[in-house]
Amino acid sequence: MPCHNSPRWLAHLARPQRGARQTEMKIELLQLLYANPFSGLPHEDPYNHLVKFYEIAGSLGAT
Repeated sequence: MPCHNSPRWLAHLARPQRGARQTEMKIELLQLLYANPFSGLPHEDPYNHLVKFYEIAGSLGAT
């Protein structure tokens, strides 16, 4: 099982592939993201934040 906090696992979040399906950003997703902000403080884990973002986006049907 891949580690969900590894940069390799999260690499596909950085840039969409050519010809990839575009997903509309819905207001519900934005509200969930604003409720879970990342500010870069030393105690915050950026990979954990991206995993949470991916889970939120996936729950709304974004792939």
